[in-house]
Amino acid sequence: MLKTMLGERFSNIWYVGEVSEEGVDKIVQYLTDFSSKAVSRVRLRFYIDKPGNISYLDKVRRILLHNTSLSIVVEERLVDELQKDLASIEDEVILIRDRQSPLEIQVTERVRVIEVG
Repeated sequence: MLKTMLGERFSNIWYVGEVSEEGVDKIVQYLTDFSSKAVSRVRLRFYIDKPGNISYLDKVRRILLHNTSLSIVVEERLVDELQKDLASIEDEVILIRDRQSPLEIQVTERVRVIEVG
């Protein structure tokens, strides 16, 4: 059976809240760390409050231009789906959270929460 890139294992960085320069710097830092550890696939998932809110895309451009050695998939999900996604994770997730975000996120052994802003 043919295996697609999206069916393979990814390292996960999730972002909740307004994407800031500090948040972008954190993402770039983790991507650099992944590159040094020979990780080749990364999933960037942005949790947004409204469908069609693309305000984060300008920041994503900077992230993608900074790192050309990784295969990066960018996803967008509604913030309402975050708790369900956290409950079903199988691998470690780096969750970057804007301090202004009112969401309560439980830290587990698979979720590393980083606050920015």
